[in-house]
Amino acid sequence: MLRHYILWALRNLQANRFTTAVNLFALSLGMVSFVLACGAALFLRSTDAELPNAGRIFAITQQALDLQSDFSTGIYPATSTPVAGYLAADYPEIEAVTRIRHASMRGVMVAGKAHFLDALYVDKSFGRIFLLPFRLGDPDHALTRPRSAILSEKAAGILFGNQNPLGKILTVGGLDVTVTGVTGAIAPPSQFVPLPNAFDVLLSDDIGEALDPPEPEPLAWQSLMTSTFILLPPGLPIETIDRKLVSFGDRHLQKSSTTMLFGTIEVAGFVWTGIGVG
Repeated sequence: MLRHYILWALRNLQANRFTTAVNLFALSLGMVSFVLACGAALFLRSTDAELPNAGRIFAITQQALDLQSDFSTGIYPATSTPVAGYLAADYPEIEAVTRIRHASMRGVMVAGKAHFLDALYVDKSFGRIFLLPFRLGDPDHALTRPRSAILSEKAAGILFGNQNPLGKILTVGGLDVTVTGVTGAIAPPSQFVPLPNAFDVLLSDDIGEALDPPEPEPLAWQSLMTSTFILLPPGLPIETIDRKLVSFGDRHLQKSSTTMLFGTIEVAGFVWTGIGVG
């Protein structure tokens, strides 16, 4: 019986060669597409997984919910500027809290020549949480002095060629800024390669306070343009922080028709798509 079916199938294939070829091509194309899609998904799901302490780094989410219209901004790891400071004060059990603010394309002057670089404003705790590969400088202290800057390896080459950039002066928005470090290549996938926090230069937060000061409260809560991250100590479950964040908005925001809901997302494996999650 099986032999009969095989012979019948072969005769049909031979009698309809063109249709058979098209079907086989479509089947092969579908299988290749499936394998590529699975590979891309697995690749993206490994985002920042190679960072030291990756399993202890979490992004803070902030969701604005209008109680009158039921409009929601969705859940995404973006927060208002004051969140980092309140987290550090409210939860001393958190090992470190840092915030990242985008400076977009910043004009940088070196030896009288202007360059435009992708810049981020970061605070002193950035290096405690994100242990990026360093080519030059001390990663533990590169952002501890005022008006300091960390260059990417690519930016260092553009600005200074083969010279050692450490100690060199950049002029950013009229401020003299000292180069204190140079990062090495950051392996993708990562939020720092290429989105959402790609950078040519990391500027210490005091530079951001001077050039792009945040809105004062309560206006600061109307914008979700800051990324806030926490580093948990070993052994502390994130559920402990999630439970406390339930009342975080009520403690720090003035009562209005808009409610702010806060949560966390593990950074390792999160796919930075630019849209809401969950």
